[in-house]
Amino acid sequence: MKILLMICCIVFVTDVVGQTVVVNPDGTHSTVHGNVIINPDGTHSTVHGNVIVNPNGTHSTVHGNIIVNPDGTHSTVHSNVNIDRTTEKKVSRSASLIINQVSEHVYQHISFLDFGNFEKISCNGMIIVNNNEAVVFDTPTDNETSRELIDWLTQSLKCKIIAVIPTHYHIDNLGGLEEFHRQGIISYAYNRTIQVLKENGSTMPKQGFDEHFELKVGNEEVYVDFLGEGHSCDNIIAYFPLEDIMFGGCLIKEEGAGKGNLAEANVEEWPNTVRKVKMKYPEVKKIIVGHGKSGGIELLDYTIKLFE
Repeated sequence: MKILLMICCIVFVTDVVGQTVVVNPDGTHSTVHGNVIINPDGTHSTVHGNVIVNPNGTHSTVHGNIIVNPDGTHSTVHSNVNIDRTTEKKVSRSASLIINQVSEHVYQHISFLDFGNFEKISCNGMIIVNNNEAVVFDTPTDNETSRELIDWLTQSLKCKIIAVIPTHYHIDNLGGLEEFHRQGIISYAYNRTIQVLKENGSTMPKQGFDEHFELKVGNEEVYVDFLGEGHSCDNIIAYFPLEDIMFGGCLIKEEGAGKGNLAEANVEEWPNTVRKVKMKYPEVKKIIVGHGKSGGIELLDYTIKLFE
């Protein structure tokens, strides 16, 4: 990783051996030694107060726990977070789409929502792959990037995409749904999600389900649950029991995050809903969140505390 226009976010954390590292959006790590950041490719960046000087001479600026990068993307600063270096690796990257391999069967896709004025927000989704089949949770943010993801899954992994499942009705979860439909990929959603999209006159998933839904990828089960309101009235989570990996979507917050967009949230119910998630899936080892960095079961505790 070069800390220049290539970075979409950098997060300062402490890894399992106590060293300060920079976790890049592609899953690679840079190490911090005083005011010098050593990148995976051997280049150096330097920290000068609230300014990071990148190898190409561009600057990123630090504002509290937010880093603003040269391309307008924002990064968040964290400390004392355990990172397992062996679990994630970048497998594909372009200007609009990053794909990380999280485990043998699970991938994370990262796309970007452009608000204009040089402001972009990274948005995560999850892919489960098994026996040349794939299920995608949340589309990339637009149709063009969704086409890129579909091409990668079908051409590079030789997978048939058997389903796409948005985790709620906001654009960062289904902005590319039309492209999946155009390519004949079946879409599922919680019935409340479909209802809201119908009321809004938006593109709707084709098949609905109630509070619990199960499907198979290859010969392995995947569980999808609505356990209560929180970020939205319809936020669902997905769980892959073979590897105890969860996609928490926007219901679950990354470590150190604020409350975020509460315009359509049910703040009173949010902690109760996450308690139900923890009660139902106490064995979870890895949680991919809607925005920001993945973590373990501690993210459930963090989200509960944040909204109590």
